[in-house]
Amino acid sequence: MTFEDPLRCTDAPKSTPSDAGIAGTGILLSFMATAGLAIILSATVIVGEMRGKPSTIRRKLLSGYSDSQILQGIGIQSVGLAKMNSLVPYHFFLIWMLSLLSMATHNATLLALVRDYRRDWVIRWLRQFLMFVNLALSSVSGAFVLQAVSKGMERSTLPIACVWQVAGDGAAPNASLSYVGTIVVIAGNCIIFGLATWYLHSRAPRFFKGVQLVGLLLMAAIAVGAAIRIGLLSQAFGRPSVTLSDQGEKVWSFGQLLSMLLLVYPLVNVVEIYRGEMSVAGSSDEAKKLRVYDGELQSDPHTHNSFQPNPLFGSQTNLFGKGDGQAHRQQRAENMHQRRILFPLAALAAMAFVIALVHQTLDSNTAQMFRSKLSSPSSVTLGERGDTLLIAHSGLRNQPWTGKAQEPPSFEQVALKYGTDKVTGHSYQYMYNKYLAPMRNSPLKMLEIGLGCNMAYGPGASYYTWLEYLPNVELYYIESDAACAAKYERETANAHVYTGDQADVAFLERFALETAQGGQFDVIVDDGGHTMEQQLTSLTHLWPTVKPGGIYVIEDLQTSYWEGYGGDPMTTRRAKHTTVKQLFRVVDDIMTGRNSLTMSRDVLSVDCMAEICTLQKSQVSQ
Repeated sequence: MTFEDPLRCTDAPKSTPSDAGIAGTGILLSFMATAGLAIILSATVIVGEMRGKPSTIRRKLLSGYSDSQILQGIGIQSVGLAKMNSLVPYHFFLIWMLSLLSMATHNATLLALVRDYRRDWVIRWLRQFLMFVNLALSSVSGAFVLQAVSKGMERSTLPIACVWQVAGDGAAPNASLSYVGTIVVIAGNCIIFGLATWYLHSRAPRFFKGVQLVGLLLMAAIAVGAAIRIGLLSQAFGRPSVTLSDQGEKVWSFGQLLSMLLLVYPLVNVVEIYRGEMSVAGSSDEAKKLRVYDGELQSDPHTHNSFQPNPLFGSQTNLFGKGDGQAHRQQRAENMHQRRILFPLAALAAMAFVIALVHQTLDSNTAQMFRSKLSSPSSVTLGERGDTLLIAHSGLRNQPWTGKAQEPPSFEQVALKYGTDKVTGHSYQYMYNKYLAPMRNSPLKMLEIGLGCNMAYGPGASYYTWLEYLPNVELYYIESDAACAAKYERETANAHVYTGDQADVAFLERFALETAQGGQFDVIVDDGGHTMEQQLTSLTHLWPTVKPGGIYVIEDLQTSYWEGYGGDPMTTRRAKHTTVKQLFRVVDDIMTGRNSLTMSRDVLSVDCMAEICTLQKSQVSQ
């Protein structure tokens, strides 16, 4: 799992890979089975106590399933948020449904075992903390789902994080029910958390049995609803809302079996209790039955309340009240003694946290100031992008960097300033520094395919980057979206923009003929549509326009392994002709001297890094 996957919000593929670690058959069955068992056990515990027949074994079994479910729920939501740059809304929605199963499980357990939690303040507050973490993660996940619904991206194959960056297709006409339902679920989770907190910490709750029965029915309804949605939506049991490129979520693997085997683990404790190898405290009803004497042999002859207060605050009868009487004064004295020990420790921990936070903030601000200082040209003050274009291109055109007063900004610094994904979503700076840095002060004729009309931040990021990084560049663009090119004509006034399809051979031949008058290109960058047809057609017909010693750069070569772009995911289908396979043929020609491809005759080298390759032309054609 990669926690820092670059976010790509353009060119949504036709299909998305399955993710058995999130939506596999075993994972989903484990969550649903645990929720079902926990709710059934909670019902039997509550009914048993009403009839005066409490069961230690059922309580222990229920506690084990609940602990397992709440930790798995927190874990899978954490993984989902960590992978938000790669998970599609389909998988993210399933995670949110699993979090509802987790919430229903631990709330049903709370209703049944609340007396066990009340008599141990550590267990009670640990349960409170886990409930809060689960609620916080579920609320954040719900916000992503709500945003996806509002923008009509539930069926999108873009990462879920893109819901905050792209406009989407707009909510569907029948999406109002889903939108309202999502809001109700998020608000309901918060309300249930508040009621559960009151129920957990209340010393003498009113309508105890009624709260148990109504709450249990509500949790059962939530669990059933979430399970039905999972069953209908998942590939494992139903029909997914997006096209998945494989059937991986239906395949049983060790990870799926392990999730199911975790259901057996709580039974081990049950066997130990049954065999007498482990003792468990009885329920409150059982404890009352064991009281033989009235006073002197009881731990507290004045009260039979089994609630253990938090030593930091609260009393035996009220969470925040003062109470009265001798018992309260004795309890208050004990609390004060414990506070003298715990408060200094808590203060030291809080102080350490604040110091670390301030230190991290100062470090981040200092780094940002330093980066901004390096990114700013020393001789000009940059304003809006339109002004920047004129200053960077015209003002510096005849003023190449001398390197005497100050080192010029690197490609990465300039690219970060304008926000192009060449460095924010990829790491192309290493390739461009290697080939463009030696020629950046020379007059250059450069072509880039793709103005950036399909990018979430709009066109122009790489345009401004090239104009500032290469002050003597004559810039050309090929853009397939004529309307976008016309809309941004003023912002791209210092470039020659041609509109057409890079996979159209006739268009490419006309383009080569019209631009040949000014000489061949020093640099061509293919950052266009990224399909195999587009990349291969452009390479074949534009390579002759590269001058000797020039370079041809192809970005986003990962699409050679994406089926939606005509790629070969497993690299085993010989009939699939991909861009990377074409580059392998060029390398073979260089090594063997066969020249099976026409372009191989004048290719000096093929240099590849992650998702990008550069072909350099020989100085003299062979």
